[in-house]
Amino acid sequence: AYNKYMFDDEGLPKWFLEEERRHRQPIKPVTKEEIAAMRAQFKEINARPAKKVAEAKARKKRAAMRKLEKVRKKANSISEQADISDRSKGKLIEQLYKKATPKRPKKEFVVAKKGVQVKAGKGKVLVDRRMRKDARTRGMGKPSKGSSKKGKKGKAQKGKGSVRSSGKKGNKGKMGMHD
Repeated sequence: AYNKYMFDDEGLPKWFLEEERRHRQPIKPVTKEEIAAMRAQFKEINARPAKKVAEAKARKKRAAMRKLEKVRKKANSISEQADISDRSKGKLIEQLYKKATPKRPKKEFVVAKKGVQVKAGKGKVLVDRRMRKDARTRGMGKPSKGSSKKGKKGKAQKGKGSVRSSGKKGNKGKMGMHD
């Protein structure tokens, strides 16, 4: 076979022959097992979290623990008070813990626009503009804590779905022969 390691020329300078001898060695074949071992080693290195990230997480965890410890002390002092009822003690303690626990970030809705490429990554949801508007008008969002739809009596519903207080459907005030 003809390859770059075949040449055996004569009359070449000594320095050139020395360099050729040093750099023109054929690459030794590597077995599949060796490649697999190297890949596993690199995977192990890549799987390790970065030092800075680990430190930041540890700082956050320590701060959260400190905050919870403070809340625990306050909760103990509230529970030891005799002049407050058990129910109100429970509510106060629940409020304290609610404030102390870290809140998860809500999903961010990214509205798709014409000609603008946006990647919906972590914590982002790509939505259609029309879909968003329809959802807003329909009131798809969860009702807030203060406003429940059960107790309120607003205006009567319009459209096909509305039922009159009489319980009859479709007559709309027409007097029939047997009424």
